[in-house]
Amino acid sequence: MIRITKFIARHLLLTTLLAIVLLAVLLSAARILTPGLLSGYAEHIAALASERLDQPVSIGSVTARWHGIGPVLVLHEVALGSSDPEAPSLTLDEISVDFGLADMLVSGYLAPGRITVSGTRLIVTRHSDGNLSLRGVRGNRGADISHLLLIPARIRLQRAHVEWIDEFRGRPPVFLENVDLMIRNDRERHQVDADLSLAGHPVRLRADLRGTDVSELGSWSGEIYLSTRDLPLADALGAEIPQPYGLRSGRSDLELWATWASGRMQSLSGHIQINSLELTGAGDSAFGVDAMGGQFEWRRTGNGWHFDMSDTVWRRAHMDRPFGHIGVSVAHTGTTAETIRIESDHLALEDMAGLLALGVPGKTLINELLNTRPAGEIHELLVALRPNQGTFSISGDARGLEMMAYGRLPMIRNASGRFHATANGGSLSLATSDAIVHPVRMFRWPIPVDRLAGTLRWERHKGSWRLETDDLEARNPHIRTRTRMQLELRPGKRPFLDLQTDFRDGIATYAPFYYPVNVMKPGLLAWLDRSIADGRIPWGSAIV
Repeated sequence: MIRITKFIARHLLLTTLLAIVLLAVLLSAARILTPGLLSGYAEHIAALASERLDQPVSIGSVTARWHGIGPVLVLHEVALGSSDPEAPSLTLDEISVDFGLADMLVSGYLAPGRITVSGTRLIVTRHSDGNLSLRGVRGNRGADISHLLLIPARIRLQRAHVEWIDEFRGRPPVFLENVDLMIRNDRERHQVDADLSLAGHPVRLRADLRGTDVSELGSWSGEIYLSTRDLPLADALGAEIPQPYGLRSGRSDLELWATWASGRMQSLSGHIQINSLELTGAGDSAFGVDAMGGQFEWRRTGNGWHFDMSDTVWRRAHMDRPFGHIGVSVAHTGTTAETIRIESDHLALEDMAGLLALGVPGKTLINELLNTRPAGEIHELLVALRPNQGTFSISGDARGLEMMAYGRLPMIRNASGRFHATANGGSLSLATSDAIVHPVRMFRWPIPVDRLAGTLRWERHKGSWRLETDDLEARNPHIRTRTRMQLELRPGKRPFLDLQTDFRDGIATYAPFYYPVNVMKPGLLAWLDRSIADGRIPWGSAIV
C-alpha cells in the first residue's frame, strides 16, 4: 500500500510539473504569435465595428500584448465618421481591451475584463428622458451609451476632456479636463474613482453605487465622496444661482459626502471654506465676504431642500463677525423657487442688511432702512422670501442697534427690541436702556434714553405709511413719559401727527430738547426758548 501511494504521488507530481511547463510554453508562444496574428486585422475589426454602430469606423493599426496570463488588444487612432454636421467625428488615440484567460476558462467564452480609452475629447449629453448619449456616435441625437458602461468588469478613461450637457436639469455645459476615470462593475455594484480638473483646479471623486441600468437612474442608490481645493466658484457654479442673483467671485476648499437614491441626490454633508466671495443682486447691488466656512449638511425635502451650517467662521471687512448656526430652506413649484426661508441664531446686522440689499423687491420701507447703514446684532433671525410674488417677511431680536438718520427716519444708538417686518408693515417691541435717539426732523438735539419700552407698529395704507404706538414708556435724566402716537407719511402732503404724552418728574432746563421744531412757528419757538429757563414739572400732558 505504501509503494502504491508513493507511486501515485510521484507520478501526480510529475504530471503537475509537466502541465505547468506546457502552460508556460503555450503562454510564451501566445505572447510571441499574438501580435503577428492580429497585426493585419485592423480593417476587419473596423468593418465589424462599422456594421455594429451603423456608421464609418476607421482604425489606424492594431497591436496586441500579454498582461499577466491574458491578452490585451490595442486599437490605435480610432475614428468614428459622420455625415451629420451636428454629430461630428469622434476620435480616440487608443483603445485597450484586456481579456481575462481565467474568466474565459470559467465562463466558456471570451469577454473583455477591462476597457481603457486614452486621449479623447467627449461630449456626453444627459437628455430629458434620462438617457446618455455620446456626440459623434450616430443616432437621432447620438446613441444611448448607458448600457456600455456596465458591460466589462472595468472601464478606464484617461487623458480625456469631457463636456457634460445636462438637458435633464436644463443647466449650461460643464467642462471637465484631464479626466482619469475608473469604473469597476460587479453585478449591481459599481465603484467609480475619478480625478479631473474643473475650472483649472483638481477635483477628486469616489463613488460606490448600486443599480442595473444607467438609463434608469431613478432606481439607483449609493454613496459619493468629493473633494476640491481652491475652486473658482463663479466658473464652476455661477450658472446654478437663480436670477436675479449672481456669483461674481469666490474660491472654495470643499470636502463632502453624499447619498444618492431614487435617481436624485438626497443628502450632502462635509466641510467648506470660501474666500473672497462676492454675490450680486438686483441692479448693481453686491455683497462681499472675506472668508466663511464651517460644517454643513444639505438634505432633500418633499418639495425642495434644507441646508444647515454650524461651527461657522465669518470674516467681512477684515473683521471677524459673530455668526452662529444658519439654516436655509427652499420650496419649489416645478423648477421655480416658490419660498426661500433663512434662519440664524446670531448674525451681524451689517451683514443682514448687505444680503437684503441684493434683492428686496420694490421701493419699500426696508429699502429706506438700508440707507440708514444699520449696525448691531440680530438673534433668532428668520427671513422668508417669495421671489415670484415680490414679498418677504423678516423677524428677530435686535441688540445694540445703531442707525444713521435718513429722510424721516431718526438716528438711533444702542437700541434693543424684537421686530417683525414685511413689505407692507411690521412692528418693533422695544426693550432699550442707555441709548440715544434723535428724530432730526422733529427735535433739535439727540435725546438720551435710560429706558425705552413699548411697541411701535407701521403699515402701508393706500400709498401712505402709518407709524403708531399705544403705549411707549421713556425715561431719562430730563423727564419720564408715556406716549400714544400716530404718524402718517403721505406722498406729496405734509406729515400728519396725532400725539398724546403724559409726563412727570420733568426738569424745565431741558425743555428745548423736546420742542417739535418742524411743526412749531418760529416766533413761538423763540418765545419758549426765552421764557422757560428753569423749574420742575411734577406732572402734565401734551397733545399735538
